[in-house]
Amino acid sequence: MPGKTEVWSIVPRFLTGRTSQFAAHAAVLTAVIGGGATLFPGDDGSVTLSVDGVSRHVSVDDETVGELLDEEGIRVGERDLVAPAPSTRLRDGAKVVVRFARPVTLTLNGRTGTYWTTETTVAGALMVLGIRTEGARMSVSRSASIGREGLSLSLTQPRRVDIEADGTTRTVLTTSATVGALLQERGIRLGDRDRLSVDARTPVVDGLTVTVTRIRLTKVTETESIAYGTTRRSMSSLAEGSTTVITPGRAGVRRVTYRVVLADGEETRRTRISSTVVREPVTRVLGVGTRSSSSSSSGSGGDGLNWAALAECESGGDPTIVSSNGLYHGLYQFSVSTWKSVGGTGLPSAASAAEQTSRAKLLYQRSGADPWPVCGSRLFS
Repeated sequence: MPGKTEVWSIVPRFLTGRTSQFAAHAAVLTAVIGGGATLFPGDDGSVTLSVDGVSRHVSVDDETVGELLDEEGIRVGERDLVAPAPSTRLRDGAKVVVRFARPVTLTLNGRTGTYWTTETTVAGALMVLGIRTEGARMSVSRSASIGREGLSLSLTQPRRVDIEADGTTRTVLTTSATVGALLQERGIRLGDRDRLSVDARTPVVDGLTVTVTRIRLTKVTETESIAYGTTRRSMSSLAEGSTTVITPGRAGVRRVTYRVVLADGEETRRTRISSTVVREPVTRVLGVGTRSSSSSSSGSGGDGLNWAALAECESGGDPTIVSSNGLYHGLYQFSVSTWKSVGGTGLPSAASAAEQTSRAKLLYQRSGADPWPVCGSRLFS
């Protein structure tokens, strides 16, 4: 006799309560109501007895449906279907239907439970329960029989899932149980570094979105600038507070190789793996004046300064010398524009040594030793 375990809640789309069972029972009752006259004591007749769909004719006399079943050795329980009811008196030519309840263990979309049915086929049981099977994946055939011992059945209905991968979004219907199985079903392969928005073992549910992020490693080599530093050098030839560039600074160059992580083609991280200096930076040397204002005015017009030492440093003491680039002339290496700014005419190297010294003093009165950033300190030696 069947047991009493019954679980209906595992089937979300089942008909509410016992409606489906009652509908099936009503159909059976409609089929068996009728027949000839009621049998009375001493009357003989026959009925059709159908047990789980197998019918045979049985001779009967004045008796009830329950008494007939006892005579035939058919024991029924509270879950079994008997129509007409066991207390009904038989009519000649009537039909008595017996359907035994049997347990079905159903795993529907990953959730498992047990219910009882008097249907003898999988298709019939699922229809009574109102479960959609279009496109579903089933562990047994719809036409499979359900014996008295019951049946275990797994059924996965198609779910709608969005897959975002390789620049496109696809909406698919699937019966795959997990995200990993879904990707395999759709031919989407994952590299060792690729990432999923959900774990591959995640159960597939309706409305799920799965995002595949492609991860790629690459190497990038770039040329970078190396900043130059600055050093300061005190210069007594310069007035206090003034500066001059003795050596211009120049940025260096290095070649750097990075390991770059790309997520769907977009850089997300980079790590430096090597660096080679192509050109060292050149430090800028800045001359800083230390001469006080009193020393700049010492000596009437610079007469007390060591002009011979300055000339020796600038030109080797040659009043006619011209620099190799043709820009600077004479004892104090005047440029033509500077020479003219202190009243000179023609070329400085064509003037006498005395005139050159006189105009150098005028320049000193105006600008101090700044016009001679390298050799100007010799004036004070």
